[in-house]
Amino acid sequence: MAEDQPPADGLSERLYGSQASAFDAKRGLAEVAPDWIARALVKLLGQAPTRVLELGAGTGEIGVALAARAEHYVGVEASQGMAERWRQRFASHPELSSKSALEVQDADQAWPAEANSVDLVFASRSAHWFEPGHLRAELARVSRPGTCFVLGRVVRSLDHPRRWLRREVHRALRVRGLEPKDGPRRGGELLYEIAHGDPRTCWIPRQAVLRWGFSAAPAEILDGWRAKPSLAGLELPAKARAEVLDEVSELANQRFGGLETELACSEEYAIEGVQFAPQGAQREPILGDPFPIRLASRFGPILAVTQV
Repeated sequence: MAEDQPPADGLSERLYGSQASAFDAKRGLAEVAPDWIARALVKLLGQAPTRVLELGAGTGEIGVALAARAEHYVGVEASQGMAERWRQRFASHPELSSKSALEVQDADQAWPAEANSVDLVFASRSAHWFEPGHLRAELARVSRPGTCFVLGRVVRSLDHPRRWLRREVHRALRVRGLEPKDGPRRGGELLYEIAHGDPRTCWIPRQAVLRWGFSAAPAEILDGWRAKPSLAGLELPAKARAEVLDEVSELANQRFGGLETELACSEEYAIEGVQFAPQGAQREPILGDPFPIRLASRFGPILAVTQV
């Protein structure tokens, strides 16, 4: 594993470095999700990848599962705090040390990969941080026929309390003249720009990998946001952040009949992307056989498998 530690990006460190120790728990992925995400990506490629590049590698939660299935894995992470957690996680998997590396840098710098060398570029829940022009240029540089660029994210049910709270936070920010960072929307725009701007690419439609359910109270979600140094991807003064969350708390109290009301939540992890079409292939959407959705409890084993 690479030990080079150039200075981390200041914004990334402020927004994520302080959260590193509790980041995985706050992200809320089902316990078994990383392994099934990696399996789905390998299935999408059709074979184990030679070289994987993960942008926004975070604490290595998904990276370990990807590295176990690739000949070589490189993570890119701008936050020193997150990078330290990545190293700790990978240190518990010594079998991966010879084929994995971490570069502490921003994804908007030149990617640590040779031209035409990468089979899979993956980013989980981080699309809103990428500079589109740089990403398209670097993706075109490192890709070769068959390379996949895949974005992963959590999709929440329409009645999910976090979804409602997030919408109200965005509304409150816009009223104040601030534009929140919208990861799902930005991810979709990125893929559209790539698929329609590069004649070598074809679209990989969104498909779910894993679905899980649990219960949560609005207070739990809001408290988690209060503990973060950012809100909707924006670095705000503490007073401004508190004002927005206080306003949303009042609305949530009315809507849900109390902030401590336990509500059923349904979530799934979905992947979507583009592929640089293999030589001789048509530029058609890559559908293939649907990946079986694994039904899991949030902090437990696989419960069932459904073919969709």
